[in-house]
Order: sequence, then C-alpha cells, then structure tokens
Amino acid sequence: MTLQNYSKETAVTLVVALALACASAARGDEAGEDAMNRVSLQAESSKQVANDLMQAVLSAELEDRSPAKLADMINQAMTWALAKSRNAPGITVQSGGYQTYPIRREGAIVAWRASQQLRLESSDTDRMTVLIGELQSRLQLGSLTFTVSREVRRATENELIDAALDIFKQRAEIVRENLAAASYRIVEIDIRTSGAPPRPPAPRGGRHMALHAESVTRPAVEAGSSEVSVSVSGTIQLD
Repeated sequence: MTLQNYSKETAVTLVVALALACASAARGDEAGEDAMNRVSLQAESSKQVANDLMQAVLSAELEDRSPAKLADMINQAMTWALAKSRNAPGITVQSGGYQTYPIRREGAIVAWRASQQLRLESSDTDRMTVLIGELQSRLQLGSLTFTVSREVRRATENELIDAALDIFKQRAEIVRENLAAASYRIVEIDIRTSGAPPRPPAPRGGRHMALHAESVTRPAVEAGSSEVSVSVSGTIQLD
C-alpha cells in the first residue's frame, strides 16, 4: 500500500513517527558513545582528630527478695546520682532504661534484680572523671568512651571535602591526559562522610552490687584520637 492511499492525517502521523524514531536512534547512538567515554573515579581524604568528648554509662544495679524494697533502693540510688550529676557544671546528664526481672532457682522466683542507667557526656575530662569516681561509690561504671564532638567533626569534614574534591579532580586530569582527551566534565558525583559519633554502648546485664564506699579513685583515662574521613566517588565524561 502506498502513501497516496492514506489520508493527510495518517501521512503526517507517519512522518512524525519516523522523525521521532530517527531522533531516538540518534540519541541512543550518542548515549552509547558517551557511555564509552565515561570513567568512574574515587578519592578519599582523612585526618586524625583529637577526641574532645567523653561519654560514660553507669548503672544502679541491685537485687532483693522484695520487689518493692528493690525498687525503692534503685530509686534512691538514682535520685542521689542525678542530683550529684546535675550539680556538676558542663556535664550533660540523661537517665536511661529501667529493668526489673526475676531470679529463678529450680523454677521458683527466689529474688528480684533491677537496674537503671545514667548517661553522662562532657568535654571536660577532669570534671567527668572526678564525678564518675564519686558516683562509683553507689553505681557501676558500664562503659567509658571518647569521641569527636559533633561541632569539631563537622568542621573537620568540611575541610576534608575540599581536599577530597581536589584529589578527585587531580585524578580526573591524570585520566584525561593519559587517554589523550581534550577535556573532561563531571557527570555524577557522590560525597560521603564518616558519619555521626557513635553512642556509648550500654553495659551488659550481669550481677553487680553497689560498692557503698565513701569514695572511689577516679578513672585513669587517655582521650586519644579518632579518624575522620570523607570519600568522593563520581563519573567523568571525556570529550
């Protein structure tokens, strides 16, 4: 059947469809050529940063045959610990989870055990260690960690982003020169940081008894450093 047998509308439709098909094929060829000239690259920049934030998790953990007496003892210990911690300037205080569970022997409940956590955080190491030493007279120290504060981490990451991007561009230029391309352009880029500082782990359950000492020597600590890193990955188009 020839084009003369179609109406004008049908003929126009066929012409348009043919043009679109040709354009699509041309774009496909261009996309294929572009894909052949694309190179994926990675770059990373890192820095050791002094830990400036101290985090501690303590807990009041006791047991007794009477659940009511046990709850009262835990509440008294935590009330005392919270009051002492709130009076220490520059220290962030947060109470944690409260748990009560039975102790069984031969299927029968012989006693009850309960615990409640206390989380502390500060950039003042001396003040924190003194407070922890005082709290250890009635609470148990479950974990003690050092990390980089959010503000210092963010500022360091901003510096590292510049450095990582410079490295990425240097590598792109090496590829361009080695493959004898006239120029390159960045098609896609992804920037990833090392993430937020980890939260100190909660102490594992276990049988602990309060010391009930008048004073405890404060912990000996060394803050150390942490690595902060930024990675850049992307694709360049060689022209």
